[in-house]
Amino acid sequence: TQAYVKDIDGFELEVEFLTSSNFRGDKNKNVEIAGVIAQPLRYLELSLQNFIEFTTQSNNTGFVVSPETWIFHKGLTFIKRFSDSKIYKDLYGIWYVATQLGKFSDKAIIEVKDLVKQHSKWFKRFQKNIFEWTDKATPLDWTRLESQDPYGKLHKVNFMYLMKKWL
Repeated sequence: TQAYVKDIDGFELEVEFLTSSNFRGDKNKNVEIAGVIAQPLRYLELSLQNFIEFTTQSNNTGFVVSPETWIFHKGLTFIKRFSDSKIYKDLYGIWYVATQLGKFSDKAIIEVKDLVKQHSKWFKRFQKNIFEWTDKATPLDWTRLESQDPYGKLHKVNFMYLMKKWL
């Protein structure tokens, strides 16, 4: 992944450019347009349809993927990661967003279920990915996943409790 970094008012902003299968066709490789490299991302359309608008402290507005869409997208794509450490990071992220953000988390769990109605085929893939990983995970995998949480709240039992809501 190639990221572009810019310092804005003393804050470092990292930007990655993405491209969907609608643009790149069946090629699963980076696309270069006018010197900018865009990384292919499966299911990108989902993130473009489900977002939250936000306003910064300096009154700039932007958009961020909704929590439920982010969870759904990670559940669809984590299995494709080339690096185990990225898989653990994605699974930790799913757990974190679904359990550690108060009302955002409560709403996200419900809204993931609403995405099922719109994307039932994709949801079956989401379930399959989660089920297969949890079924094949070794004790070392669980230790590595749990070690992603700096607060020590993530444990296999509460991860599985969360996943059962979607499996």
